[in-house]
Amino acid sequence: MWSKYMVFLLLIAIQNELSYGQLSRKFFRKDYTFIDDINNFYKINPISKTWADAKVKCVMEGATLFYPEDEEEAMAVIAFWNATMPKVQNIWVGVAAWNVREIYETIDGRPVSEVYDNWAFNEPNNADSEEGCVVLQKDGTLSDENCSSNYGYVCKKTLATLQWNNECNLPVAGYKYNKQMDRCYKFHLTPANWTEAYTICHAEQSYLAIINSQLEDEVLINITAAAPKDNIEGSYLRGAVHLGFHDKNGIWETIKGVPLHDSGFGHGWGYTQPDGKGDEKCGSMFYTGELNDIGCWQRMFFICEHELVAPNVDFNPSFSTNEIPNLIESSQFRKARYFRKDYVYIDHVNNFYKISTLPKSWAETKSKCTSDGATLFFPEHEVEAEAVMGLLKKQPGIQKIWIGVAAWNAKELYETIDGRSISDVYKKWALNEPDNAGGNENCVVMQRDGTLKDENCDIRYSYICKKTLATVHWDSICGLPVTGYKYIEDMKKCYKFHLTPMNWTDAYIVCQAEQSHLAIINSALEDEYLVNISKMAPKDDVTGDYLRGAVHLGFHSNNGFWETIEGVPLRDSGFGDGWGYTQPDGSGQETCGSMFYTGQLNDISCWQRMFFICEHDVADRSVRDKNKTARYLARIANVRSYVTRGRFESYILTTIMTILVLSVI
Repeated sequence: MWSKYMVFLLLIAIQNELSYGQLSRKFFRKDYTFIDDINNFYKINPISKTWADAKVKCVMEGATLFYPEDEEEAMAVIAFWNATMPKVQNIWVGVAAWNVREIYETIDGRPVSEVYDNWAFNEPNNADSEEGCVVLQKDGTLSDENCSSNYGYVCKKTLATLQWNNECNLPVAGYKYNKQMDRCYKFHLTPANWTEAYTICHAEQSYLAIINSQLEDEVLINITAAAPKDNIEGSYLRGAVHLGFHDKNGIWETIKGVPLHDSGFGHGWGYTQPDGKGDEKCGSMFYTGELNDIGCWQRMFFICEHELVAPNVDFNPSFSTNEIPNLIESSQFRKARYFRKDYVYIDHVNNFYKISTLPKSWAETKSKCTSDGATLFFPEHEVEAEAVMGLLKKQPGIQKIWIGVAAWNAKELYETIDGRSISDVYKKWALNEPDNAGGNENCVVMQRDGTLKDENCDIRYSYICKKTLATVHWDSICGLPVTGYKYIEDMKKCYKFHLTPMNWTDAYIVCQAEQSHLAIINSALEDEYLVNISKMAPKDDVTGDYLRGAVHLGFHSNNGFWETIEGVPLRDSGFGDGWGYTQPDGSGQETCGSMFYTGQLNDISCWQRMFFICEHDVADRSVRDKNKTARYLARIANVRSYVTRGRFESYILTTIMTILVLSVI
């Protein structure tokens, strides 16, 4: 008997472990707070919405629009409300006369008299016969209001209704684990437009599915084939499902900001697709697996994707560089921690940062950091936020900086530039923020005190670019912390064909940010190499609105005289006679330089978006050999992450490799 009792206890323990400790941890979502006294989770939303929109938003998150069951719950939520959002005066509650006028019921169909019904004096009064929804006021009384008014609201999840999807580590039903992809997917059988689908996936702590390989495409085809979609009636577009990519300013990219041609399945367009000519800006997949552009308003099925996160290792602020052997902390290794001259390395967070004091809009700052091979900074955690605030102290004139967080795919869904919910990173909002004032504050700033605030994306602020040490990939041949450059021995130079079309000025800036310059043809031999580079580039896979047949190069018309970007007259450059037939023919209107794919020079309007080639002059081979030690050491610069993540075997292997490298050198 005793042994059976022990087995029973063991089974309970295993169940708790498999459920990720929900009974003990009392966890629903990172953005919800558990209030012990009443055994429920709550989330206060200060961004005002109509009653119906508030109700829908809570349902999307697997919760319900809050209403108090009794006075104890009402007082507990008001106390929470006062502590977190004191400026919010009224909140919608899940009570309305939504079936019959003036008969107030909860969202689950109970008369308000059966729950908390502490009405304010002379309420409800249905003023002007237009007040059918209910708010809770700060004094704990209820009042009826026009359902179209905009108020903050609270979403609620009861502990009793929390059902954990153990397989996918989510409090959401319907997700299925796929072993081949090591992630979970959910086929949604309620048709929605693209924005709604994006919002639903986000609310489920997932994202609209992105195809990153041929294998994943086949997985999604099978998921679609198995879904009981033929049973769904109604008015919606059949034959395709919404996916996580869209047209951003003429460039097709995933919702994580990766150009579609770099996503691993950028060549997967269906026959003649994309064919929307700018009117179909959202991405979908035919049931047969080919990509398709679609009107964002089209209602269709959609697939959400959820990545399984490895067990979290908390960032350890007390981590010391003394934990790394002296061998790795040698002066040579410290010198190897290099990205660019204009970036500062902060040791205890293992990242490079650059403060840009010239104010720009949010979109411009994001683009500028990307041009540097970096990203617009956002804090991963409080330690990093404090480190960057230390940098800001040296710039007393800067009060706010843009960070890489915005509601850039769907309104009021604040995400990092790499597609993570802000609830997964640093989220120290200022009091009563975000508030989306005026309905147009979709981007986020960090203030000098470390708090976050939403702002209009067009306002110009300073910003910080960030490069993580782990993502510095040193090109040892070309001597650059940039990938994609190819060394040409005959020219003693490196070249990179850029597959993201840009205008001439933007192309110039990108090359400069990569510590290179727009390519200049100095001989017939170099012209032949650029023709071959252009021929070999997978440019035919790149869709979108841009000029084909030529690439931007590093020459232009300066006051009527054609010269290279280095100020050398084109006729003296070594290839000044290389113009195409009848070129230049722009009559002063086409003042930027390009090369036809066949090698002839051509004048072009500077605003034309095209591919372009960057060129990097390589130092003398003997000089590069002297720098070999630093380059080899740079390859193992992520040894810290091995230690902090517990990858001890990798750390030992890396240490052995370092010893071998040093012994050879």
